Amino acid sequence: MAQIESSNCMKGITLVHVGKRNFRVPTASLPASFSSKKEVYVRTHNKDDNNKAESANEEEITLKLDVSRRCYGLIIGRGGYNIKQLREETKAKIYVNYNGPVVIIGTKDRVEMAKKRIEDTIAQQNNNNTENEKSINDTKIEDKKKDDESIKESIKDNEDFTFKLYVPVHLHRLIIGRGGSIVKQIMAETNTKIHINYNGLVFIVGIKDRVEMAKKRIEDIIAQQNNNNTENEKSFNDTKIEDKKKDNDESIKESIKDNEDVTIELYVPTHLHGPIIGKGGSIVQQIMAETNTKITVQRYEKLAIISGAKDGVEMAKKRIENIIESQYKTVNKKSDEMKIEDKNKDDGESIKESIKDSEEITHKFNIHGRFRGAIIGKGGNTVKQIMAETNTRITIQRYENLAIISGAKNGVEMAKKRIENIIESQNNAVNANNSTEIRDNKKENIESIRESVINKKEVHEGYFTDRLDVPQPLHGLIIGRGGSTVKQIMAETKTKITIPKDEDLAIISGTKIGVEKAKKQIKDIIESDSIFILPPTHFISIPLNDAHLQRKVEDFKSNILELKLQGVDKSILINSHSLHITIGTLHLYRKEDIEKAVRLLKSLSKKIVEIIGTRTLISILSGLAVMEDDIVESHVLYAKVEEPEGQNNTLKKLGEYLIEEFAAEGLLKKESRPLKLHVTLINTRHRNEHSVSSNNDKYGESNRYPFNAVPILNRFGGIEFGNNRLENIHISKIGEYDENGRHRSEGGIKLP
Repeated sequence: MAQIESSNCMKGITLVHVGKRNFRVPTASLPASFSSKKEVYVRTHNKDDNNKAESANEEEITLKLDVSRRCYGLIIGRGGYNIKQLREETKAKIYVNYNGPVVIIGTKDRVEMAKKRIEDTIAQQNNNNTENEKSINDTKIEDKKKDDESIKESIKDNEDFTFKLYVPVHLHRLIIGRGGSIVKQIMAETNTKIHINYNGLVFIVGIKDRVEMAKKRIEDIIAQQNNNNTENEKSFNDTKIEDKKKDNDESIKESIKDNEDVTIELYVPTHLHGPIIGKGGSIVQQIMAETNTKITVQRYEKLAIISGAKDGVEMAKKRIENIIESQYKTVNKKSDEMKIEDKNKDDGESIKESIKDSEEITHKFNIHGRFRGAIIGKGGNTVKQIMAETNTRITIQRYENLAIISGAKNGVEMAKKRIENIIESQNNAVNANNSTEIRDNKKENIESIRESVINKKEVHEGYFTDRLDVPQPLHGLIIGRGGSTVKQIMAETKTKITIPKDEDLAIISGTKIGVEKAKKQIKDIIESDSIFILPPTHFISIPLNDAHLQRKVEDFKSNILELKLQGVDKSILINSHSLHITIGTLHLYRKEDIEKAVRLLKSLSKKIVEIIGTRTLISILSGLAVMEDDIVESHVLYAKVEEPEGQNNTLKKLGEYLIEEFAAEGLLKKESRPLKLHVTLINTRHRNEHSVSSNNDKYGESNRYPFNAVPILNRFGGIEFGNNRLENIHISKIGEYDENGRHRSEGGIKLP
């Protein structure tokens, strides 16, 4: 039972006191029995009941209400006033989803209070005289023309509106101001968001009348710059340069020419990408910031592509050339074999040749197992000395009988020579021992020696050892639960199987026939569908490398972070350089499987050309969606991929063809659901450990806790990222990236 007390307070507001918490609630939203009271106290007599109620109220619930879109304006209010007040007074999270229901999140009491307030607001608008108010799901707006018009007007006035304004790049500084002072002031005074990209477009987002104010402010700045004496300033999009004197025309053209974006390509060897990019991209980002350019370092083409204003591009080019020269001088100092002659254009070829000599190479060669100890030395002293003196890295693989040497070409050759000398000296020592003459020619000695040799031969021929390539992630499939699978194989083949924990192999010993049977059984397991229960390692991807598209995605990511949504941080936003369309995932755990997948893709080139024809394949990124049914608890948000008219779903047909071919070869598991072309923009799988909130214990130790996609879809659900030309198909490695942030490719083909 609850006691209720009342006292006078401000007009139209009732204070509701629940325990130590106070709520200011409009009197109209309370039940009729309390409508005459100005202050309500709710107390409970039973302490146990109080604890139960408090426990129930602490649990957060989610309620979804189906509300007619015509009522959104009433809920939101002009400038978002109503919904802000509702959130403050009910302490509940309320999201108005233009593509779905109104979502309310909070404790049970807060959710019920917010639901009641929304129902009352709509019911009051429908009929101020209605006594028996219905649930919001049954609410119907009466046919009142005046009410409909006011609701529509309210929605129209309060919907977010995006306006694009063209402003040449060389005039951006006038809008931005020193340290962003001008654009920040415009945003603050007009309550809008302004985004400026490198293609000359300014995006203004906000309520329509506020957007108009911001647009006018920007146009005024531009118009004043064009002509300080202009009285009737026009919109910048319609501004035309009046036909003045010839010399003025020439100077304007010259000014525009100087500020036009240019793009150049600069040769940069692969081994110098690191010094140019810097740790975490620090150096290249600094160069871009100081020169106001865009720099892309392409790994496989050995190129740096620089875009921006002419002066900035020249400055960036000079900075990169200085880094290359300084790195080259360092190489000279160490090797004493390379010289850079600071002369004319012809020096470029000599620099390239010298740099080529200093590029890191890897050399593998076989060594007999009996020489490993001599090469390694006691405590690794011998191999360490060789590495130090030749400036190389040497790995001696125990089971493969391989020596792997990595480093500069000259160093690798020196190290190889040193190892060969050790092997030769060991061979000479063995030969010297074997050359000992048998002085005692007695018959019994000769017979005993012959018998020993025969016995050793029989043992050697009766016991056989072989090795099989089994990557570590597949060990579990071979071993089985509690070792059941490997024990069964050993029993059936009468062999001994050893699977070293930290090696990518299985060692099988027994008769030659038994070993071959065991190898076949292990291969059958690896090549069966069992492998598909493991995580995929690779995927068939079509990269999206258009610079304009990547900048739009970066702008989108910045806007998302500005919303400061719970569960959304930088780590789960996909790098714009790794954007791609995924056709299907692959399980390529063995080197031979990777090679098989690449060969298959290349063999399909001719058929792919037939599917595409002579046209250029285009994708259009338009609109957002989530993978999950519940948008409040989402893990993956993606951009929808569409095709232009006239392309006749060629991209989808290409994807379906690739899936069929790779599934037929056992490299891909074909799914029953149809192919969904998409580009992932947010994925909680990438969430950093440090970003995990302590409030997410219900998701266990996993970092993959969800985010609420409602505000993102409300604001950006219809976003247009534009067109992208599709140029390549790759077999890409999951979770591995090159220095440009792109997924590492095992191999690929070019599209027509």
